Formats: sequence, structure tokens, C-alpha cells
Amino acid sequence: MVRSSLDPGSALAAVGFVRWREATQIKLVGRTSDGAGLVVDAPVALDMVSPDAFLRLERKGRDIVASVSADGVAFVQAGRVALCAPPDSLLAGVAVAPARARCLGDAAATFCDLAWTELGPLPAQPFHRGDADANGLLELTDAVFVLEYLFLGRCASPCLDAADADDSGRLDITDAVRILGFLFLGAAPPPPPGPPGEDCGPDPGSVHLGCEAYGGC
Repeated sequence: MVRSSLDPGSALAAVGFVRWREATQIKLVGRTSDGAGLVVDAPVALDMVSPDAFLRLERKGRDIVASVSADGVAFVQAGRVALCAPPDSLLAGVAVAPARARCLGDAAATFCDLAWTELGPLPAQPFHRGDADANGLLELTDAVFVLEYLFLGRCASPCLDAADADDSGRLDITDAVRILGFLFLGAAPPPPPGPPGEDCGPDPGSVHLGCEAYGGC
């Protein structure tokens, strides 16, 4: 499990084995933001006689990716959850519990070869300026995305640099205005690397909001 804090309602992602009726499954549970409800992925059935296997949780930007392996070398993705605004550091730990909350009695597991690996900084992510929802298009929904993030508590864009349409180094209402002005009033296009229709590129400026993932190139 990884989580943003020890508060009971904090954002988290947890992956584990579930042993039920002689079958072994792997299940990913997530809470995208503090106070939100739990989201449970559909269990993935494993072709194993026992639940002895390797589990891995990776942080990729704001995404937490769960994988499983029989040998610790070849891993298969079992689920993914996106945390809305994860802190720079997350708490990590392991636990064991009964498969069903109403089951009483002892539960036991052996954890072996626990490892914490620092993968280092990610390379600069290319993107299109103004494409706040990262779908490869510059359209009205991008301005709506920015406004919903600012005023309705929507999760942040996975590429804040793309949402920073005027390249001011902050995300505010002027970014939505810049997008709408370009789309409908003939205003100048968003600054480099430019809007969709131009080549994707990294942020050339000195102030970066961050771009963890962008799928619009």
C-alpha cells in the first residue's frame, strides 16, 4: 500500500492477493483524493496454486500502477489508479487481513524480499500548450477543464504545463480565457511548444508546473 498520509480518509492505492474458494486473485483498491470513496478494480484471476508471487507498486507521475509476477522478472500489469494531487512523498507499507471483513480469526502471510527503488527523475515530457485534458485537440472542453479544476474541485490535469495556456507559470482563469480567445476571437496561439497542429515539445521556459503524462502527441 501507498498513501498520502496516515489519516483514515487519505488518498491511497493498495494491491494484494485475495484467496477465495480455492482461487487466487489480485485486487487493486484506490482512493483518488483525501475524503473520496474507495474505487475497487475488478479482481484479476491468477493461474497459481498458491498466492506465492511478486507484487509491485510503481509511481508514474500521479498514477500508481500495480503489477504481479511469478518469478520477479516478468511483470504483468494488474491495475492502475490515478491520485488527483499526490504529494512529493508517499507512505508505503504492507499488511495482512481476512479476505472478508465479517470473517473472524487469524490471517497470516510471509513478506519476503521487500525493496524500495528510486527510479530517478522522469525525462521532460513533450506536450501541446493549451490541451488541458491531454486528448490531442484544442477545443472548448480544454477551457472547461481548467475552470472545473479551479472552481469545482476537478482533479488536476496530468500535464499542468499543457493546461498553462498562457505560460505564466501558474494555472488560473487567464488560461481558460487564452484558450477561448484563440478558438473564437482570433487571438494569438498559446506559446511554445504551441497548440495541437504543431509539433509536440517540452516546455522551453524556465518555469514549469510539471507534466507527468501526456497522451496527445
